[in-house]
Amino acid sequence: MEGYVKLWRKTLESSMWENHNLLVFWIWCLLKATYKERIGKVEYQDVPLVPGQFIFGRRKAAKETRLSERTIRTCCRHLENMGNLTIKTTHLFSIISIVNWAKYQEEATQQTTHQRPTDDPPATTDKKGKKGKKVKKGIYVQLFNLFWKEYPKKKSKKDAEREFSIAIKGRTNGYTEESFADMLIEAVRVVKKTEDWNRNNGQYIPLPSTWLHGEKWTDEISKTQPTGRVYKDL
Repeated sequence: MEGYVKLWRKTLESSMWENHNLLVFWIWCLLKATYKERIGKVEYQDVPLVPGQFIFGRRKAAKETRLSERTIRTCCRHLENMGNLTIKTTHLFSIISIVNWAKYQEEATQQTTHQRPTDDPPATTDKKGKKGKKVKKGIYVQLFNLFWKEYPKKKSKKDAEREFSIAIKGRTNGYTEESFADMLIEAVRVVKKTEDWNRNNGQYIPLPSTWLHGEKWTDEISKTQPTGRVYKDL
């Protein structure tokens, strides 16, 4: 894996700077995260990864960071509580997601190591605008796929994708696209455990488009812990 990641100077002023083990593990996570969508592999299983994610195992992490597995576990818990990352665990592996990766790292990954200074005029606004729209649409698709995977009723996907895009674009309270999608997914995880959604084999689960259109996540937001607080101490 090649390329660069951003490391913010405010790290010097953060509580993380005082904890050597935590700092080492956090930088290791930034370096391990993929900068583009790709397929990882665990044994014979394909694992789709989006920017900011990587396949995680405590034993391998301990070997590469020279920290104990117990320390790795503590660092994971602390960074989750800080809102810097989320961890999704299966029976075979875990996936770590760096929260707000696109916001804090995207510009760095777009730079090339051999980019020369130039006096050439920039690309036209029209071309830049088209490229920006494609990038933004790609982010929405990736985030929607994560939401769709979590939502228990897989019906009217196109309608759900449209409502998801509307919800993301209309987000407030300083959420980024990633942190807002994370909040939606956490809200779904909470409501999936309720009696109403489990009654009669899920008969009363609304269509995902209906749930999104009605902003039903606001009913569960007090019970969720959205993780869109990356670098809150940095």
